[in-house]
Amino acid sequence: MSILTQAVFEGMPKWIKSARIDKKEKLVVYSLDVATVTRILNNEILLPWNCGIWDSGYDTTDWQNSAIDREVE
Repeated sequence: MSILTQAVFEGMPKWIKSARIDKKEKLVVYSLDVATVTRILNNEILLPWNCGIWDSGYDTTDWQNSAIDREVE
């Protein structure tokens, strides 16, 4: 199983700002930072946003806390 690290962003489009693992081992990527995505998922705010399922086979040990922001190069 893969572990979510900054390496996941290599080769991805620039619009992808954050990523997380869901409970089904899927890598989900977002156009927004982790703090904003968390607020949306908790229904605190509603905004139009881009996301997508990119890959599968990730470690789900701590999937609820797996979100990371893309480091600016």
